[in-house]
Amino acid sequence: MSVSLEFDSVAYRIGQKTLVSDLSLTFPAGSISAVIGPNGSGKSTFLKLASRLLSPSQGNIQLGEKPLKHYRQRELSRQLALLPQSAPRPLGMLIEDLVACGRHPHRSVLGRLSQHDQEMIDWALQLVDLADRRKERVDVLSGGEMQRVWLAMILAQDTPIILLDEPTSYLDLSHQFELLELVQDINRQLNKSIVWILHDINQALQFSHQILLMKKGSPAFFGTPEQLLELPLLDETFQLHTTRVELPDGNTYLHCRSNNYRPRQVSNSGKPSLEKVRCD
Repeated sequence: MSVSLEFDSVAYRIGQKTLVSDLSLTFPAGSISAVIGPNGSGKSTFLKLASRLLSPSQGNIQLGEKPLKHYRQRELSRQLALLPQSAPRPLGMLIEDLVACGRHPHRSVLGRLSQHDQEMIDWALQLVDLADRRKERVDVLSGGEMQRVWLAMILAQDTPIILLDEPTSYLDLSHQFELLELVQDINRQLNKSIVWILHDINQALQFSHQILLMKKGSPAFFGTPEQLLELPLLDETFQLHTTRVELPDGNTYLHCRSNNYRPRQVSNSGKPSLEKVRCD
């Protein structure tokens, strides 16, 4: 079962500073929605509000049939999972034990793993291609491998909605697209609702049903990738010059250049030589 996530006139302030405002939109059940925008545009604050790490200064957030604030924590953890941008690595822990943490909201009062729990852990490890390494300690993993373990933990949690904060961080290009395609398959086959922050505009356009474009803490656009491509908002928001390239499969690729870049003459002129450097 998938669930929707609805924001109604939501704002968040710290003191006199407004970090997010004018959020009134609905992420449909069973869809993939990307949140994009420049640094400081309110993307991470938005995701913290959506996961209840922060409470709105005004407005309401609805998760499924109930206001987000009315969920008990255990109940919320069965409905919504968050993969943050970075998390401290639990040194000394086995991969399979960390993935098992995703089953915590579903465990019995005694806290024991059931047969179903173990099956969910096995399933999640297989999806991220780490089943044969389950007994390894997380200490030895690369950044990209660690990201896949975190994703497996989120998958094992088995929630209707998944929030991902820059999930392709630390991944090389091949593993980025493996992860993007995996999330797309999870959405299509399991009908889970996905909301993710992505920095790569082309990846957001290619793998998402809706795009939320944030600018200075407010939504500048919310709609389909096709609708966004018809508007000049990307160039204006990111200070870019974009050129649309139509691909043979019907998709559109954006070739981007910075509006602010000015060619510079790069030479050794004026560069200090080692002979002139003194260390006192």
